[in-house]
This record gives sequence, structure tokens and C-alpha cells, in this order.
Amino acid sequence: MPLNSILVDIGNTSVDIKYDKKNFKFYKENKNEIINLINSLESKKLIISSVNKKTFNMITSYYKKKKYEIVVLDKDAMVNYAKDNNYDIPNLNILGPDLFCDLVACDLKNDYIIIDLGTVGKILVLNKERKFLGGIIIPGITSFPKSVTDSTDLDISELNAIDVDLLNYDTDKCVFSGCINGTSSMLYDLVHRLIEKYKLINAKIVLCGGNSYFVEKTLKRFGLTNFEYNPKLVLVGLGKIYSSGGKNEIKKD
Repeated sequence: MPLNSILVDIGNTSVDIKYDKKNFKFYKENKNEIINLINSLESKKLIISSVNKKTFNMITSYYKKKKYEIVVLDKDAMVNYAKDNNYDIPNLNILGPDLFCDLVACDLKNDYIIIDLGTVGKILVLNKERKFLGGIIIPGITSFPKSVTDSTDLDISELNAIDVDLLNYDTDKCVFSGCINGTSSMLYDLVHRLIEKYKLINAKIVLCGGNSYFVEKTLKRFGLTNFEYNPKLVLVGLGKIYSSGGKNEIKKD
């Protein structure tokens, strides 16, 4: 964790903030709550990873006026960090900073399979030689109910359960089963196919992302038990990049 700095991960749906070993989460609409929290912290230095331009502009324009120091993980910073630390990432020109943070958060003693469940779901594979083998993108787990509502005459509630039976009678619960149990089953199968195809026998599996809590328990019931759970992995990687210092320090905005 960088000393006396505020780490900010701006996603498509939420904003995660870390300061002095404390984590905070807000939805992107909570502008006043985000500003009030940052104002209440002692630091006047923001280190930001962002995939949401509107929220990013809202936060940075406000704090530039207040003379805060703002450090942004951009493409140049990612390229420099990857080069200086011997990462082989073929799609670095299009890779999001959040996924870059996921990759560099790993300790590199093992192959890694990273399951990042945010607004959309991603599976990333990084081998112990620091080569990014590629990824898989799947629909976001919380988008399922909306897709049913938008495509039918049904009005399905937002996903609000973390445990639901496989079979149900209530329509909402049937959809929730598809969200949670369907996603868990798919992830279980995809992970094992990746292990088999790419010979990742001893790979470490990490579950992360803001919506990962929906499947943490269910994945274990489906048989995927040997994973680490770290929902704030992006902030871990962001802190690691900045804490390296010297030539690896990321660019100031």
C-alpha cells in the first residue's frame, strides 16, 4: 500500500477506495458520498485506475480544483511497468487498467487463473513466466435479470440473493438460480478446461471483483474449492505498481 495515498478503482458500476488499510465501496451514482469520504481522509494524493470516463472526470475535475495530487494508471504507465518488470502482454494496447492491475497483483510463483466478476465477467490466465495467455469475457452476473425483463413481459427483481436452490417455483428465484448456479457451473467447467488445455496443473485460482460474492459459496458446492477470494484485487495491483517506486512509478496527470 503506497504511504499516505488514496487508491481509487473506478469501475463501470462502482467505485472502490482504499486508504490506510481500510476499504470503501460506493456506486458510481453516489457522488456526494464519494466526495465526502475523500474530503474526510488526511491524504491529498489520489492514485486512480479507471474504466469509466464520466465518473473519472467527475472525481478528477473536482480534486484538481482543490489542488490534490492526482496519479493515473494510463497506457504509457502500463507499458513502462510491463517492460520494466518483464511482463509479456500482447494486447496491452487495449487491455483495461483494472485487468492490468489484476495481472500484476499476482506473486508470479505460479501460473494464475483470475476470475474477475464485475459489471461483466472476465477470466484471465497468466503463467509463471509472466506471459498473459489471454482471457474470456462472459455476461455480468447481475445483468441476467435485466436481460429477462428487457426481452419479455416479465418484471424480474434485481439479483439480491447469494444462495438459491437449483430448482424453484417463484419466477424471480428461477432467474436467480440461472444467474448464480448457472454462472458457478460455467466457471467450474471453464477453469477445468483451461487447466487441461494449457497444462495449468498447479495454477492458483483467484476470485475477485465487485460481484464475486454472489458465487463464492456456490462455486465451492459445484466443486471449485481451491481458490483464493480477494474481491479488491485491482486495488492490490494498483498499490503494488505505485509502491515499486523509481522508474516503475506511474505517470502523474
